[in-house]
Amino acid sequence: MANIPGFPGYQGWGQTEAEADFRATGGVGKEDRGGSSSGSGVNVPPFNFDYQAAEQRILLDPNSELNKYYKQKLDEAQGDVNLAKKRIEEDYSQGKRYREEDLSTQLAEEKRTREQETRETTTDLNKRGILFGQMPLGQDTSAAPYSDIAQRFFLNPMTEKQQSRKLAIERAIQRQSEQAEITKGRDVEDINIAFPRYQRGLEQEKLTKYRSEILPYEYGKAQSKYGASFNPYMQGRQG
Repeated sequence: MANIPGFPGYQGWGQTEAEADFRATGGVGKEDRGGSSSGSGVNVPPFNFDYQAAEQRILLDPNSELNKYYKQKLDEAQGDVNLAKKRIEEDYSQGKRYREEDLSTQLAEEKRTREQETRETTTDLNKRGILFGQMPLGQDTSAAPYSDIAQRFFLNPMTEKQQSRKLAIERAIQRQSEQAEITKGRDVEDINIAFPRYQRGLEQEKLTKYRSEILPYEYGKAQSKYGASFNPYMQGRQG
C-alpha cells in the first residue's frame, strides 16, 4: 500500500508506482482536498497558481528578461528602419545632384548646337543672297532686316525646332525628378507600413512564447515547490 503523506489519492497504489508518479506530477489531483492528510494530522492547502502575479512579473514588467529580449529585437529593427530611411534620403539627394549636372551639361550642349545651327544657316542663306531683305525707306540701321523668305522658311522653323529641343531636355529631367520623388515617398511609406506590422508580430510572438513556454515552466516550478513544501516525503528526498 502506497504511503505518500498529504496525498491520499495514492491509496491503493504500489509504493514504487506512487513515488514515480509523484516525482513526475507533483501529486496533482491526489492531494487531500479536505484540507488534511489521512491519518497524518498535517494540513495541506490545495495547490493554487497565481496566473495574474506571473503575468505581472514576467509579461508586464518591462525589466523582465522576456521584455528585455524583445525590446532589444525591436530596437535593432528600429535602427534598421532609421538606416534604411537615411539611405533612401542619401540616394535621392545623390540622384538629384546627378540630374542637375545632367541638365546643365545637356543645356550647354544644346546651346552650342543652336549657335552652330544658326551660324551655318545664316551663312548659307547669305551666300544664296536671300538672308537680308530690302532696307525700308527712312530706317536708320546699320544692317538690313532678314528677308521674309529667310524668316518664314528657314529662320523661324529653325528657332521653333531649337526651342522644342531645349524644352524636351528640360521636361525629361523634370520627369526623372518627379519619378524620383514618387519612388522616395513610396519607399519611405513601405517602411512606415512594414515596421508597425513587424512590431505587432513581435508582440504576438512574445505572447505566444509566454503562454506556450514560460507559463507552463513557471506553473511546473510552482507545483514542485508546493509539493516540496507540504510533503515530508518530498522534503526528505530533496534533502
